[in-house]
Amino acid sequence: MDFFGKKPNKEFDALLNICTSPNFNNEQKIEAIEKLTPFKEAVYYLIIMLDEKDNNPQIRCAVAKALGKMGAVEAVSYLNDALLEEDNVKLRYAAAVALGEFGTDAVSSIHSLITALTDSNNKLNYAAATALDRIDPKWRKDIEESIRAIPFFVKELLNCDSHARQIASIFLKDLEIQQWPQNADEREKIISLLIIAFVRALIYSDTQIRHRILAILEQYDPEWLQSETARCQIPILMKSQAGSLQEVNNAASQLLDKIDPSAEKIIPAIIEAKIDSQSENRRKIGADALIVLEKLDPNWSHSKPAIHTIPVLIKARVHGNSDICQLANQLLNKISPAWARGEDARSMLSYLIDILLEENNDISLRCAAVKTLEEMGPPVKEGVAPHFRSILLENQGKINALMYAIYSAWEVIDPIGEERKHIWEMMQEVKQDQEAKAPWLLD
Repeated sequence: MDFFGKKPNKEFDALLNICTSPNFNNEQKIEAIEKLTPFKEAVYYLIIMLDEKDNNPQIRCAVAKALGKMGAVEAVSYLNDALLEEDNVKLRYAAAVALGEFGTDAVSSIHSLITALTDSNNKLNYAAATALDRIDPKWRKDIEESIRAIPFFVKELLNCDSHARQIASIFLKDLEIQQWPQNADEREKIISLLIIAFVRALIYSDTQIRHRILAILEQYDPEWLQSETARCQIPILMKSQAGSLQEVNNAASQLLDKIDPSAEKIIPAIIEAKIDSQSENRRKIGADALIVLEKLDPNWSHSKPAIHTIPVLIKARVHGNSDICQLANQLLNKISPAWARGEDARSMLSYLIDILLEENNDISLRCAAVKTLEEMGPPVKEGVAPHFRSILLENQGKINALMYAIYSAWEVIDPIGEERKHIWEMMQEVKQDQEAKAPWLLD
């Protein structure tokens, strides 16, 4: 027996010695802390270790976890202090998790945990929300407290978990609009997140959530569609692969009606959607948006953003099916009848040559690349001619669609080139010679 009448415990003393001695590393101390949890008398020492701010943050995190596991109610106030005052987010997270372990015994921490919901760290947000639900499942109904959690619930609308989004949308919808933050900066952040959540719900056909968010936006900020965030969401909408075309069209009309032709990313997004060969939905949305764009600015096609879509349209006319190719040609000619002679088109020179030189490519694809090079004309002569020459010489005697396409394009790119004529005459001679000897050997 010791002086106080307690029976000595060698294991406890040894573990405590490891925790407090400088002769052991952090890993050894953390392991010892975990082994101390069965000993109720360890609570006092663990609280001291938690409260000692000079201790290593990893050690203090392990202590917070141990105190929660032990259900040490006397540690609640110390964990609460760690949750509120510490700069180390990992320790704050550990404190929030530990407080959740105490259930109703940690009711005094509700205010602090709600404060943690507004932190920028998502992991801490979720730990605080989980702890609150364990401490008092009805905490969300306490309007005075939960109003402070509005930013958290707004972020929850972007959660991957549909149940979490549903809960957040119901909670936010039930709040009176005057209870929402009125501070200009905070208000702007919340509106931006709501708009992003609205578009996401639109894309994934979360009808109920979308209606709730829209109702909030209309009340909280009737001018939300004029915001920069709303305009920035239109390109995302254009890229969506929404499952229900009617659902998207009906809800998207509010965004599409507010298209700003001067917004740099809008026009490229609309054009990319319109020529998407993989998605009928995107093409339909792109077509609708283009109609709106025409009404807002009939001269949109002459803008820099429109001109910069020429490379995308060139890819579409080369790789797309006949309908997409036709659409791409229509848009190219609308943007500029002389599109093929501009810098944006010439930036695709190496791309087109690579398609031409790849022998494994389908002959129709190679011919489409050659046709585009032909339209670029003499300015690309220096870069194209050597490749045309090598292909024609390597394929002497082969008279097929690709050879004709190359010769035709070379004639446009270099109309007075004597070498081209010489190569063609030589090819014709070889062809005639082969035809006379063995016509079945011809390609």
